[in-house]
Amino acid sequence: MAGSLTKEEIAHLDEFLGPLRIAVVATVGPTGMPQLTPNWFRFANGRLTISTTKERVKHRNLLRDDRLAACIYSEPGAADYVTLSGRAR
Repeated sequence: MAGSLTKEEIAHLDEFLGPLRIAVVATVGPTGMPQLTPNWFRFANGRLTISTTKERVKHRNLLRDDRLAACIYSEPGAADYVTLSGRAR
């Protein structure tokens, strides 16, 4: 993910994702429809880490299909936002 960004873009991303925010995470449900959940996250070294437990639908979805996307936006009007997509590890 971060490998294709310039140093300036990475610095801006780090600055935007530094404050406490919620990520809206999308995984692929068993029927193929998106399943969205608000999540705490950490962004460091070009990687997004989200919090979940084995009991959550999101966890089961990612075991079956590792694709995900996330949107993190500024409060209150989402004037600024970041979208990320990739595969869970």
